[in-house]
Amino acid sequence: MKQLNNIDFIEKLAESTRHFDQEDIKKSLLETLDRFSGASDYQLYRVHINSSATTLSLIALKKNHIIKTFRNGKKTAVLVEYLLPDIIKAISSHSIVIIPFQNASGKFHYIYPYYNKENDIFSVLIQDCTKVNTIDQKLIQNLFILYSNYLSLMDKVKRDKLTNLLNRETLDTEITRILSDVQYNEVILTKKYANITEQREDYAQCTYWLGLLDIDFFKNINDSYGHLYGDDVLILVAQLIVKTVRSFDLVFRYGGEEFVVLLKSSNQDIATTAFERIRNEVENYHFAKIKQLTISIGFTQVSHQSGTSEIIGNADQALYFAKENGRNQTCCYEDLIHNRKITSTESIDENIKNIDFF
Repeated sequence: MKQLNNIDFIEKLAESTRHFDQEDIKKSLLETLDRFSGASDYQLYRVHINSSATTLSLIALKKNHIIKTFRNGKKTAVLVEYLLPDIIKAISSHSIVIIPFQNASGKFHYIYPYYNKENDIFSVLIQDCTKVNTIDQKLIQNLFILYSNYLSLMDKVKRDKLTNLLNRETLDTEITRILSDVQYNEVILTKKYANITEQREDYAQCTYWLGLLDIDFFKNINDSYGHLYGDDVLILVAQLIVKTVRSFDLVFRYGGEEFVVLLKSSNQDIATTAFERIRNEVENYHFAKIKQLTISIGFTQVSHQSGTSEIIGNADQALYFAKENGRNQTCCYEDLIHNRKITSTESIDENIKNIDFF
């Protein structure tokens, strides 16, 4: 393996700290590893642990000097099944695990786990190559830790302090990216030499739906039991939402007792089912002191809107309708427009009026 000199290392470190986007940071890590160990392939996984299972989502990949990153992670066939027990071993032992390829090719899998400062497993790096000496293993491990620390820091900056959900500022960034992706896909569809069937399938898989969720009668909770208990309720509701959605769906604290969920779905029916699953999860949870807690949801498709304010405005109209017509229900903006139950607005003011429901 090629040794990184001090100048190489400092240059790559300086380059990585210029980035604030996680995709750029992940790419910088794999570029550094490629520069150091060009004969190796790498897979970088985010680890998700809940009460029922440990799952992995691929967030970056380097193969044959080609680097790809995946913003929200993706399920992939790249990870061979026989590696799973050894990944669990690396996670549980906090140490590098080395196993040979099963095809007797002379190559090995090197599994490097990373833990954040709370000692929670954050990610796993898998290196595929010929034998690596102990010194080079430690260098790769420390490079991985260095970049992962930075990724973990960037992740923390994006999160709400109370609920640990993604924050409102991050929501605007994600919506801007999604709207850009929608426009890009449509440009591809207009090309006469494009594979129309394949592109339409890809576009359907990337359809996003934004749901605005509001806790019903939350002001009564604060008035009756105090703001500290109200904060506990917000934390529990956030955990229930995260538990109910898939690992690649995004959950945000929008402000006060409002949350936003950005989920992928190929059609409205599936999106409705997903939002209803969240609503039912909250409704059926037994909170201390409260007889029953419910939420109302308004959602809309993210497609051709001008920006975040218009999308949130559409979801907010659907949420307002749900609140005004009984609460504890899920309403779709497009359905309400089609059935003439609400009127579409051409534009929504950037600062959407917050409405308290008593």
